[in-house]
Amino acid sequence: MRELRDKAAEMGVMLDGAQLRSFQVYMDMLLEWNNRMNLTAITEPSQIITKHFLDSLSLLRFLARDKPCKLIDAGTGAGFPGAPLAIAAPLFEVTLMDSLRKRLVFLNEFIKTAGIINAVTVHSRLEDAGRVKEHRERYETVAARAVAGMSTLAEYCLPLTAVGGYFYAMKGPAGRDEAAGAEGIIHALGGCVDRVEDVLLYDGKAHEPIYHTVVLIKKIRKTPTEYPRRADKIAKSSNATN
Repeated sequence: MRELRDKAAEMGVMLDGAQLRSFQVYMDMLLEWNNRMNLTAITEPSQIITKHFLDSLSLLRFLARDKPCKLIDAGTGAGFPGAPLAIAAPLFEVTLMDSLRKRLVFLNEFIKTAGIINAVTVHSRLEDAGRVKEHRERYETVAARAVAGMSTLAEYCLPLTAVGGYFYAMKGPAGRDEAAGAEGIIHALGGCVDRVEDVLLYDGKAHEPIYHTVVLIKKIRKTPTEYPRRADKIAKSSNATN
């Protein structure tokens, strides 16, 4: 965990001993459970630190970890970025949502084993969650990482975002172009692209630099009641756009 501690510190995220132990438990359980189910294609510890842990923690450059924050990780998969954020920011109230129950079984076991008290899991499709009172426009911060194309992702996530809050879409190098191509649907959903920022994960000393982009979308008005549409209609609309 020394590599995680040092590289997180370079990002301005200081992790204490208890947090590093939680990350060690996370890595150990991720690798163990990955033998039983498909949780991640990344299995080399150093790559897990960079491409999962540090990648997730990079969102803290936009969030104040010393203040309460109601955050949902939409389509969390194996817990990224939500679970690392819950470890690093104990004041956050983190919801990990996914449509595949077996992933949540893993996450619930990790939460229990590591003693994480500020994270819960929810089993739901995003398009369903965006239509129910319990989740619709209830989260000041919505984060999603590599779940779908930008247009589709916006329709999944902006209905969950509270007015005045932000949706953070963690994308690859094409994120800037994706954001530009999705501006129409983002506006229709009540959002606007605030800015797009590039994030460097490696400094290039030991490995090639790894970049991703974060698209920051502010929710400026309520999402119209017709959104989100059914998954098949979202997919059809996205394919037509592409």
